[in-house]
Amino acid sequence: MPALQSTATPQYTREAFSSLYRSEDMVYIGLRMQREAAQHSALKLGQLGKVMFTDLNEGVTAFNRDFSQQIRRCDEMDRKMRYLQEEIDKTDNITAVVAGEAVEHESFDSLERKIESKESDVRELTNQFESLVESLNT
Repeated sequence: MPALQSTATPQYTREAFSSLYRSEDMVYIGLRMQREAAQHSALKLGQLGKVMFTDLNEGVTAFNRDFSQQIRRCDEMDRKMRYLQEEIDKTDNITAVVAGEAVEHESFDSLERKIESKESDVRELTNQFESLVESLNT
């Protein structure tokens, strides 16, 4: 992971990072990093649970932001996941298995491919089931 550069050299004590309550001491630090390292670094910082991010692009519309294409892809994956959940809810015989621990880090593209594959499989099975039911009813 590339080295992170700080825009300030803060003086802080260990107690300053005990929690994010307003009454506790905090330090405002600006980080500059390569675009390629930003996603992984933000993930790791977020997992700490002791970081608050500030939006430096408040005046920019949602469609003009740098990561709007990824947000649209996330929305599409969310739609596909809702479809899969609806199909699971339609049946009484399927039990969804939830993993005990979250995956450490999986690439966005591989997750998107898995969801697309599962959605395609379920759509195909649904169409075959509907065709079977229709042929049996005629």
